[in-house]
Amino acid sequence: MASGGCEDTSDEVFNFKCTPCAKKNENREAVKYCVECQGYCCRSCADIHKVFPTLEGHQFLDKSDFKSTDITSDLPEIPTVRCHIHKVKVMDMYCGNHDLVGCTSCMALTHRACTDVQLIPDVINAIFKKADVDKTSVLLQDKIKQFEKIIDTRVAHLKELKDSKIEATSAMEQFKKELEHMLQSLFKESMNEVEEEYCKRESMLNEEKKKAETEVENIKQADDTMRRSDANKAQQFVSMKVAQEKVANAADVISSMETLSDIKLKFNEDENVRDSLRRLNTLGTVNYASPLKPRSSAYSIKGTSNLNVRITDDKTTCNIISSCLTENGLLLMADNSNKKLKRVDTAKMSVVDQCDIPGSPVCVCGTRKHEAAVCLTNCTIQFVSLADKLTLTCQLRLGRKAYGIAYKADILYVTNNGFVLYMYDMKGNKLKEITTDTSGKLRKLIFQISKQIIFNDSENKLLIVDWSDRVITLDTEGRYINSMSDSNITCAHGVCTDGRGNVFVCGYQSHNVIQMRENGNTLGAILTSSNGIYYPWSVCFDHRRCILYVGQQFSDEVKVFKLQ
Repeated sequence: MASGGCEDTSDEVFNFKCTPCAKKNENREAVKYCVECQGYCCRSCADIHKVFPTLEGHQFLDKSDFKSTDITSDLPEIPTVRCHIHKVKVMDMYCGNHDLVGCTSCMALTHRACTDVQLIPDVINAIFKKADVDKTSVLLQDKIKQFEKIIDTRVAHLKELKDSKIEATSAMEQFKKELEHMLQSLFKESMNEVEEEYCKRESMLNEEKKKAETEVENIKQADDTMRRSDANKAQQFVSMKVAQEKVANAADVISSMETLSDIKLKFNEDENVRDSLRRLNTLGTVNYASPLKPRSSAYSIKGTSNLNVRITDDKTTCNIISSCLTENGLLLMADNSNKKLKRVDTAKMSVVDQCDIPGSPVCVCGTRKHEAAVCLTNCTIQFVSLADKLTLTCQLRLGRKAYGIAYKADILYVTNNGFVLYMYDMKGNKLKEITTDTSGKLRKLIFQISKQIIFNDSENKLLIVDWSDRVITLDTEGRYINSMSDSNITCAHGVCTDGRGNVFVCGYQSHNVIQMRENGNTLGAILTSSNGIYYPWSVCFDHRRCILYVGQQFSDEVKVFKLQ
């Protein structure tokens, strides 16, 4: 312990530290307590009080000035923490009724009726226990850990928020490009219409001009012939009659040309386009996409219903071979038998739109925000606009089989109902052909009969269903990762995920739907023939409503299962 007159800062532990020096991060032992300053003072700070007239009259206290006889140090134990409400007062009072500390003003104002209000230095030895400090310290450390966990979580969420902002901005840019493309297409069509009308009018005017010029030449020739035959009355008579006939014909021609309608072109704006844009405040809505918590348990059935997807002009029984959800929650269904793509309002449980496809569809997936791609049996991929009405757009002729299809970052991943997975760009150029696993010493075929394909929930892996009852996992470059299987499934065909780490696979000949974890663990069949499942082709899960849609071969009804 340093002596009472120590003026050097020290790393020693003192019973009482100088309050002013502590504010300067200096460690000096206190020798006095200043009543007016309400703080402890070292020898130097006590001496400073003698120098300044305003401090000269301050009263210093030491042990002899206090009632407590248990104090063993040279100074009284007095609180120096100032009240957070009454800034000029020290928190030196204790209310035993409420177990709270405060300054004299706090006690006078809010603890006036309390019977156990005392000055802390008078009762400190009776109310203070070192064990309470240790217990409080443990509680504080526990709260620190909780807050540190919250801070780590918020840091992670800030990164997710920043990444989501980038994704949202990118989506807006892409949407803007789509709108610009649509406007450019509309502009091009309007320009074509102007050019077509211009050419039509120009051709008509040139034709009439040429006809009028021909009539002028004929009339001049008739007049000249008539005048040159004045020596021969008979000839002149004939020429005159021919000229009169030409005059009559010319009158008819002139009359037809005089009734010319307005010739100027004028563009009339479609006010609906402008009005639609005026009604909008933004390009869309911004919402919060809360990540779904992983689920490791099997789903159970809460309710069952049927969705009739047959429409008036269907020529045969429906065959919903593939389905997927759009971003706004509408369900797209590929009807193989009727060669149609159908859009279903899942809330209304009815088909709200459809378009005829130039071939038999076998798989559908979403591509850009308002677009879908459909694989056809005629070796083509048909793109469909998902605007107000389903509309066919461009088409890619691949020259080879296309069956299952998935999309990410302007790359199409296409199975061929055989042992090949192709990667194409959006113009149909083949980027890669994947057939074998090259990770081991021996090269071996990955697929036997590749069927439908999707991305996993984190979109960093491909899940490809093989007719040989396997779900094969590849990375986005086509490198083999693993295979998953379940003995309860036969002839696997359709596949989807729940957004929580689970994969649903339908068995065409086993008449069931199997639930698997992405890590390969199988949770068994959650739907069987006892639930009305027969020859299931497709599965699609709506994680917002926890509903699984199952399309079946040659059935007008899609089975709808509310899961829990």
